Amino acid sequence: MSEPASKSKRRITWPVVLAAVKDLRAAEQQASRDVLAKALDVPMTTIDDHITTLLNQNLIYRVTPGVFELVTPMPPARAQSLTLLPDGYAKWEIGDSELLLTPRELRMAAKLFSGHGRDYEQIQVGQELAALRSQAEQSAKEGRRREAELESLVLLAAGRVNVGEPA
Repeated sequence: MSEPASKSKRRITWPVVLAAVKDLRAAEQQASRDVLAKALDVPMTTIDDHITTLLNQNLIYRVTPGVFELVTPMPPARAQSLTLLPDGYAKWEIGDSELLLTPRELRMAAKLFSGHGRDYEQIQVGQELAALRSQAEQSAKEGRRREAELESLVLLAAGRVNVGEPA
């Protein structure tokens, strides 16, 4: 049996799909399932298989359903310490590097980092609210299920519904 003329017979591998995602990123375009399938001229199922492989290898992550982005590898975090010295200076050590900051430089650094702290706080609050919403929706769903069961029992007890009839 022959394949439809619209679909290519060529076989691709996950490195080819990864290269296509990188090319799309370089062109500032989103890598979606359909864009990848069209760009590589392969069926959507082939793209899905390779996307699963790339997700499992942590080379890409899912932005939204069907849209993917490259994982940017980060170097391992280095140990840090900030020591406030009696003369007003601060010694900031990051790995093997050391900075001696004046009080003014320390305040400037604090202003720069405060925005990152707020961003992290907003992300954390958003995650906690999403978890609470999910729990509330689950509880409401369970409550509706129990209410329907009780209504069925009440109708059954009142003799309005026969055992073989749906409520």
